[in-house]
Amino acid sequence: MGKKKFQSTEPYISKKSQHYPAPRSARRLAAALLCILAALLVTLIVTALSGSMSREMTDKEAIAKLDDYREGNMVNLNAYLADRKFEATGGAGEYVYRCGDKIVSIQNYDDYVRIGNGKGTSRQYGLSSLNDAYVCRVAYLDDTNQDVLLCDLNLSDEALAEIVRWSCR
Repeated sequence: MGKKKFQSTEPYISKKSQHYPAPRSARRLAAALLCILAALLVTLIVTALSGSMSREMTDKEAIAKLDDYREGNMVNLNAYLADRKFEATGGAGEYVYRCGDKIVSIQNYDDYVRIGNGKGTSRQYGLSSLNDAYVCRVAYLDDTNQDVLLCDLNLSDEALAEIVRWSCR
């Protein structure tokens, strides 16, 4: 009993295919165009992400974040910062809020205030006019019994916007 080379009951499947490939130059051009398109797409995504992350909030955008905490020209800045998990830790005249390693420092000098991050970077703001001023409620710790006390400060819109930007960074 030997093995038959041809068995009529099994179908014959041809190993040849009807494949007509593109010319070699067209395949190379298509591969090069796909690489260029992929590089452009990656560049656009990186540019969009870096542009949105490095863009600084404008004063109007920062003040708009305080709309829920405003009543006319009165802003409850303490409530805004407390909702963002900041705690009042400074004394009277130096209103310092901390949240982890973030710090928002407000130093009141009556005719101007200094807003900073507690790490050496600060800016000074004065009150330019009453139209641009807000009465802001801030908190500080009492020196004797460590109670949190509230007081009101007059801050310009630029200073208030800077506080919002420091709290968001």
